Amino acid sequence: MKAKAITTAVAAMLLAAGNAWGVVQYTVTKLDTSGTRICIPTAINNRGQVVGYTQVNQGKDRAFIWDAVNGFRDLGILGNGTSWANAINDMGEVVGDASSTNGSDAFIWDKDNGMRSIGSLNPVKTVANWSYAYGINNAGQVTGGSWTGAKYHPYIWTSGVGMQDITPSSSTQATGKAINSQGTVAGYSFLPAYKAFVWDSVNGSRQLGDPTGEGTFALGINDVGTVVGWLFRDNGVRNAFVWNASDGVQALGGLGGLRSDSWAFSINKNGTIVGSVNDVNGIGHAVIWDGGSLLDLNSLIPSGLDLRIWTATGINDSGSIVASSFNASGQWEGLLLTPIPEPATLSLLALGGLAVMRRRRLRR
Repeated sequence: MKAKAITTAVAAMLLAAGNAWGVVQYTVTKLDTSGTRICIPTAINNRGQVVGYTQVNQGKDRAFIWDAVNGFRDLGILGNGTSWANAINDMGEVVGDASSTNGSDAFIWDKDNGMRSIGSLNPVKTVANWSYAYGINNAGQVTGGSWTGAKYHPYIWTSGVGMQDITPSSSTQATGKAINSQGTVAGYSFLPAYKAFVWDSVNGSRQLGDPTGEGTFALGINDVGTVVGWLFRDNGVRNAFVWNASDGVQALGGLGGLRSDSWAFSINKNGTIVGSVNDVNGIGHAVIWDGGSLLDLNSLIPSGLDLRIWTATGINDSGSIVASSFNASGQWEGLLLTPIPEPATLSLLALGGLAVMRRRRLRR
């Protein structure tokens, strides 16, 4: 069989499998099966561990970690009874912030040592510190924002070294929001203007550009340095964007093109982006941008679940997504969306198809 015929046969096999399995493109797992808590997931790692926060007794938020084997685990508190988990790496180390007697403390958590403060940039430790942790990479480097005693600055934190101030030279106040495996931080300034930036230890910080001049906010970064976030347009609409060093800032638009509000929160190594858009009625829809296509995640899950997914906040390299929904009772629910078929399944199918074709050719 000729190479073109082999390619066509494999493509047909993959298309048939996609049509057969693609009717339901994601399975849906509810993270809290008790139905008694508000559950907001924020991030997922490549092991399928999910973090976020739930609202429990007296309406206080508590950080959690979840996995398919152990279910929910409360990560605890540092002082005043509230905590929020914002990111997790592949070792299961979690970062976030917790209220304390001195304000808010950025924390790191692991299963052996529990929750512990990573300090702040404020040299006066007896007054309000106000530090927050938003991102962690697999080397254990953390980024976030901290009150210095006079300003709010972004930082990179490393165990044994502590916090390093990485404020962009063009800013007076800013925050870090995400960090990749190379130690590159993505974030944004908010004084004197809203400007997205990236920082690394070799080149320092640089702004990503602002095509509308109205403000940009970086929220996620993958391991090849592609950044996602959102920007203001001159008509007041917010648009999701993606940035890379060669193409600059590119608006992603929403269900109504560039005229509808949209936000991008997370990007995986393959460049797949998740976030949220508002429809013409202002109702939020969780979405995925993949290969230039925008898809409503509500159309890619089984029918009859009686819920609406309104935002997607995290995606891992296998394509699993964490999202928040409203159920029929109007309560927030946390969801894990798992792709069907998984990318590895299609790859194996392709290899299997090629093997079949090769065997057929050898027999001739």
